[in-house]
Amino acid sequence: MKLPPCGLYAITDYDRLTHQEILDKTREILSAGAVLLQFRNKTGEYAQLEKQAMDLKSLCVEFNVPLIVNDNLTLARTIDADGLHIGKDDADLKEARDQLGDQKIIGISCYNDIHRAHTADAKGADYIAFGSFFRTSSKDNTVKADISILRQASLGLDLPVVAVGGITTDNAYTLVEAGADYLAVISGLYQAENCFRTAEQYIQIINKKHNE
Repeated sequence: MKLPPCGLYAITDYDRLTHQEILDKTREILSAGAVLLQFRNKTGEYAQLEKQAMDLKSLCVEFNVPLIVNDNLTLARTIDADGLHIGKDDADLKEARDQLGDQKIIGISCYNDIHRAHTADAKGADYIAFGSFFRTSSKDNTVKADISILRQASLGLDLPVVAVGGITTDNAYTLVEAGADYLAVISGLYQAENCFRTAEQYIQIINKKHNE
């Protein structure tokens, strides 16, 4: 499955929600038009993670949206996910590409490091992600990134750029305006009172810039 050119990138919030709540909210978010979904769950036994990921994969197939697995190369390969997202302490990009193949989407967390982004580009990543741009409760000890890095990346690299970290409908436009192609959102989506409507608001913000 190909990487869409831009859009809302939903990331599951298993830290605060049950699996059934995740499924229900994900259906709303995908119905609203999110273009990517990342399965992110840092806890649980492997068998449980596999079951959760497969349930989400079924939803993604229904909505024709790529499912990206966070960090876990073995899981991504086992469930035949559409892609893998890699952090600095995770699998090597070359190893991931060798195991998953050229057709899978591989994204790289670059935090606040433009040099890491250039390296990821040279090694064949499909997208790069920067952040955290704002205070977030979804991750501990996050690296703070300045919005200017989005401008550097959009001018100096051909890869799609993802912004992540504390993104709300109030601060999202500044990131899109600076060069973000995707807004990756966890609690801003999954903790919203109305996931469908909130997803629509993010999408409107992204489309406003990319349609200018």
